[in-house]
Order: sequence, then C-alpha cells, then structure tokens
Amino acid sequence: MPSSRTICGHFVNDDGRRPGGGLGPWYPWGSLDGKAADSACALSSSLWARCGRACGTPVDVEEYLTAQPQYAWLRGWMLDRPPQPWTRFGDGAA
Repeated sequence: MPSSRTICGHFVNDDGRRPGGGLGPWYPWGSLDGKAADSACALSSSLWARCGRACGTPVDVEEYLTAQPQYAWLRGWMLDRPPQPWTRFGDGAA
C-alpha cells in the first residue's frame, strides 16, 4: 500500500505513528504531479510529466474528507486530482 515512504508521498494512508513524521495521522499531503527525465530527454531538452500523482492514484477530495472529518476545514481548498496521461514536453517532444 502506498504510504509517506513511497515516491508519491501518500501521507493520507499513514496513521501518524512513524517516528519523526511531524504530521498528524492521515495528513493531506503528498505529490500531486510527476516529472521524469533520462539522458535522452536531457540531450533533447525535454521531460515527461503528468498532472496527478505519478503512480496514477486519483485524489478524490470528498471521499478523503468523509473518511477523515478532522480535515473538513480544508473543504473548498482541496481539489480532486484525477490522473492524466504521461506527456512529453520540450524540444524533443513528439
């Protein structure tokens, strides 16, 4: 299961018992986009990116706030993030 220790930083799946975490349980924090490049991208001044978590997991705010009502004060500030496809950007983009 994704957690704060995975690349997308799914803090919403952590109960807050991780030593030195500093955030409350099920805290609404983590990656909301992904970017990647390799040497071929660097040579062509390009990169791959996607809106939404890099792993493709959607962010459904209402589902989250229903499960974690202690963060209901964030309603209206948080936005859903459905995953978008990986897209290449830059000079070498096809």
